[in-house]
Amino acid sequence: MVKKRGRKSVGDLTTTPEYPPFVLAPALRPPDTLAPDELAVWHETVPPLPRAWFTPEQIPLIESYCVHVAMARRLRALLRNLTTDDVHTLAALVELAGKESARALRFATALRLTVQSRAHAVTAGRRAAEAVPVRDIRALLELADD
Repeated sequence: MVKKRGRKSVGDLTTTPEYPPFVLAPALRPPDTLAPDELAVWHETVPPLPRAWFTPEQIPLIESYCVHVAMARRLRALLRNLTTDDVHTLAALVELAGKESARALRFATALRLTVQSRAHAVTAGRRAAEAVPVRDIRALLELADD
C-alpha cells in the first residue's frame, strides 16, 4: 500500500483500531474418575478462581491435588476417631497424614494456590515490613480487656 502524502485528514486521525473478539475461557470440568470427597475438593478449588487461572493441560495436576487433599482429610478423620492404644498404628497414621499434606502442598504450590506462590518476594517483604508486630497486637488486646 502506498503511503498517503501530506497532512492526515480528520477521518484518518479518528479511526478506531480493530480488536480481536473477546473469548471467555471455558470452565474446566472435573474428571469422571474423582471420588465424591475428591470432587468436593475440586468444587472448593476450581470455580472460585478466575477461568483463565487453569488451563486444560493442568487437569491432571488439579486431579492429583484433589486426591491428596481428600486422602489427608480421610486420614485426619481416622486419627480423630481412633480408639486404639497401639502406638505403632498411631505413629504410622500420623506419618501418612503428614506425607499426604506435604504432597497436597506441593501440588498447591505448583498450581499457584498458596499465597506465597502468588506474591512476588519483594511485595511479600514490603507487606511484612508494614505489618503490625505481634507484640503490638497483644498490647492492644490487653488494653481492650481492661
